[in-house]
Amino acid sequence: MSELGQGLIDALKEARQHAQGKIAARTTKYNVPSVKIFEPQEVKSIRNSLGYSQTLFALILGVSPKTIEAWESGKNTPNGTSSRLLEIIQKAPDTLHSVGLV
Repeated sequence: MSELGQGLIDALKEARQHAQGKIAARTTKYNVPSVKIFEPQEVKSIRNSLGYSQTLFALILGVSPKTIEAWESGKNTPNGTSSRLLEIIQKAPDTLHSVGLV
């Protein structure tokens, strides 16, 4: 039997033992902060600090320019995924360069 096959069998046996209450499973706890709600001026401030137009910022975030306009005017707010990306950009603007987005 291959090493991979044996590893899968061992993992299944361990899972069964855990399900039967014979062993405790390893757990890891993470403290993930809530997604930030961005005010219109914050979105505009992030974009302006990078020196990007609404169109370029939209391309980078994968949204339409009208979406950026709506966020900045307060007609709409960024959703969870977009808010998390804005948080990352706000805290580490060089991230965009390091991942090759600009």
